[in-house]
Amino acid sequence: MRAGPGLVSAFLGWMDQAGPRERAEAVRLFAETVFEGAAGAEDPRAVDAALTLVLDDPAPSVRRALALVLASRADAPRHLVLGLAGDEPEVSAVLVARSPLLTEADLIELAAHAGPLACIAIALRAAVPSAVSAALVARGDFEPCLALVGNHGAEIAEADLLAIAARFGDRPRLRTILAARPELPPAVRHRLMLGLADALGRFATSGGFLSPARSARGLDEELLAGTLAIARRAGRELPGFVAYLRDNGFLTPMLLFRAVLAGDLALLGLALADLTGLGAARVAGMLRGRSEAALAALMTRAGLPGYLVPVLVAATRAAAAQPRQEGDRAEFLLPVIRAAEAACLAAPSEETTRLIALLRRFGAEAARADARRLGEALRREATRTLPSLLPPEIGPAMLALAGSDAAEAPPADRRILRARGLVLDEPIPDLATIIADWKAERDPSRVPAVPARNANEKPGRSRAA
Repeated sequence: MRAGPGLVSAFLGWMDQAGPRERAEAVRLFAETVFEGAAGAEDPRAVDAALTLVLDDPAPSVRRALALVLASRADAPRHLVLGLAGDEPEVSAVLVARSPLLTEADLIELAAHAGPLACIAIALRAAVPSAVSAALVARGDFEPCLALVGNHGAEIAEADLLAIAARFGDRPRLRTILAARPELPPAVRHRLMLGLADALGRFATSGGFLSPARSARGLDEELLAGTLAIARRAGRELPGFVAYLRDNGFLTPMLLFRAVLAGDLALLGLALADLTGLGAARVAGMLRGRSEAALAALMTRAGLPGYLVPVLVAATRAAAAQPRQEGDRAEFLLPVIRAAEAACLAAPSEETTRLIALLRRFGAEAARADARRLGEALRREATRTLPSLLPPEIGPAMLALAGSDAAEAPPADRRILRARGLVLDEPIPDLATIIADWKAERDPSRVPAVPARNANEKPGRSRAA
């Protein structure tokens, strides 16, 4: 229904007399009427002035009513949207979360100066540019960061994700939500793993479950294995992950050695290329080539320890002959470990002696893994061949009848099941009957029955004679 002339005057007169609840309802009706084009012949400037006066209403519920009407409208006056966006969180939250009129610069300004609730509203917008995300992360508040990482429509740079993981990685809720983000960079996954390992280490030592030395050793090994697992699934982001590991001190000789023992040469190749400045393609060719001297020179140029270079060269040659393992978490390969042990024995020293002890422990793990795989394969084979070991008349349907529904089986099927011992429906004798049968079987005076002689058989000669 179209409103007649005098709508603005009637609205302003009502606003001067009504209470907060009535004023909020009047603002909602007036704003909806205006933006639906039903304001009649009212002067647009008068309408705009009347709505602007609502910004000065002392009741937050009145201002919030206007914000709810303008929240999703692209034709709302910009000065009204900006005025409401800077209001207290109770008023501005919905508008900040929805308004299409708020530009990237507006949102950055709000993220820098607004309260935590308004920042949460910004983080929950359908699309959050990376610059706005950076402004939210720079504040360092937990709740906006939690809302931001849970919003898959938010663009968050890797540096900001790393900052969130470093600051709040010890909080399980944020760690779980952040790990669930699609296409999470490998460096961020590694940072989350470090936070989890730190929390687990504190729990194990403070609770008295492990000694500090044993806890540190176990966590170090798990961190190395986890780092290799992240590297295996990094794909095209592996060069950036290698750079992150180098910059943060995680690109260690032991990490590269464990990667080669698991048959993974991709991490070693990119690490050598990063440390030497050579091209990745050239380094990959050297890893697959036959010149051990060139490969040793490359590893020496990368700064690897001298005692480890010949061992790593031998392990690299053995790993190049092995097929690549599928899956994220690769296991040690026995042929590669044996090649590394042989290289250690060829150049004995204090360092290689310790390395041999480590390789033997890795070899035991690889042997257990091989035995486990063989056992699982045999178990699957036994599961597949078990039905063929049963008599042909005992199929899945007959086995089902042997359960609680066996009493309802057809007579013909019950005879087969009873013959196989799968149905026990005979009456259960009492104890007196069992004792009497037992005594009768052991009575020495009991004479077994003699079978009747054939009438045609002659006495004194057996049939066999």
